[in-house]
Amino acid sequence: LLMLSVLLPGAASALTLEVEVTGLEGQQQTNVLALLALYQERNDKEMTVPRLRALYGRASEEIREALAPFGLYRVEIDSSLTEPASDAAPWVARFDVNPGEPVKIGRIDYQITGPGADNPRFPKRFPMKVGDPLIHADYERAKSSILNVASDEGYINANLARHLVLIDPVAYEAIVEFHLETGEQFYLGQVEFKQDLLAD
Repeated sequence: LLMLSVLLPGAASALTLEVEVTGLEGQQQTNVLALLALYQERNDKEMTVPRLRALYGRASEEIREALAPFGLYRVEIDSSLTEPASDAAPWVARFDVNPGEPVKIGRIDYQITGPGADNPRFPKRFPMKVGDPLIHADYERAKSSILNVASDEGYINANLARHLVLIDPVAYEAIVEFHLETGEQFYLGQVEFKQDLLAD
C-alpha cells in the first residue's frame, strides 16, 4: 500500500507534446493541421506513448492526403519524433514539408451530348484548360457551373455520365473526363391558380 501511494502521483502525470509543421503556409498549412490527428490530439490529457507513436506513424500519409486537394502529389516530408530529455520536457514531433509543384492538367475529354448539345448556354470548352494546375476546388466549381446551366435550361434529367480526374504519376499530369448527357428539355405546362383571398 505504501509503494502504491508513492507511485500513483507519477503514473498520473500526463505527457506533453509539441507538433511543428514547417514548409507550408496559408490554406495548405490550415488543411494539414486540420487533418493531422497528432496535432489535433496534442493536448489530450489521456495521451499515451503507444498512442503517440501510432499517430506519428500515420502523420506523413495524413499530410499527403491533406495536400492532394491542392494538386500536390509529389510531397516530400522530413519527420522526426524526439523523446523528452527529462520528465518536465515535452515530446516533439517535427514535419518539414516540401510540397513540390502541383500536377497540371494534361488532357481534357469534355462532351455535352443529347438533345441539348447545341444549346449555346453550355460552355464550348470545359472551364479549366490544359496546363492549369489541378486544384480540386476549381474542378468542383467548373462541374457545378455546367450542372447549373443544365438545371436553368430545363434539362432536369441531365445525367453526368462520366466525371473523373485521373492522375498519371509517371507523366505527372492530370486527365479530366467530363461527359454530360442532357436529356430532353422540359417546358412549363398549363398552370392553374386558385385562390379566394386576393382581388383578381
